[in-house]
Amino acid sequence: MSRWSLLALALVAIVTGTVGCSDGDLRRQVAAMNDSRIKQLANLFRFYQATNGWVGPKDEATLRSFVATAPRKNLEMMGIDPAVFDQLLVSERDGKPYRVRWGVTIGPLEEQAVVFEAEGREGRRFVAFTGAKAEEVEADRYERLWNGEAVTATVAPVNTPGKP
Repeated sequence: MSRWSLLALALVAIVTGTVGCSDGDLRRQVAAMNDSRIKQLANLFRFYQATNGWVGPKDEATLRSFVATAPRKNLEMMGIDPAVFDQLLVSERDGKPYRVRWGVTIGPLEEQAVVFEAEGREGRRFVAFTGAKAEEVEADRYERLWNGEAVTATVAPVNTPGKP
């Protein structure tokens, strides 16, 4: 098994606690963790961190280059198609490009807010974390997360139909 595959599987096991699952179970669990663009982008960010000393990509070009060289099997499990990478950078809800906190450094068991909706809906925007979850937040929490002041999610991921 390649270094990439081992790191990706280790990352998934850390994030989901799925050590010992069958390949089919693992694929289903990875797909469930990547059921929206914002989660895909945050998990891709985490995948990059896991293979680069827990330092996040410094910019979009760095992440794009990573996607171009990452194992297709891992990207397929995450539902990421490198041919349409640009779509991954735009929110399904507000149609605006995501804001990304490039270069965030974390430890393997930490999570940080890294992907942010620009506008969202009705005064609330989604923020996605490196821990495979997204949280709909109000303006004050959004700003604290964007500034790196609040580092972890405080509520369970939101998985309602039509929302990340």
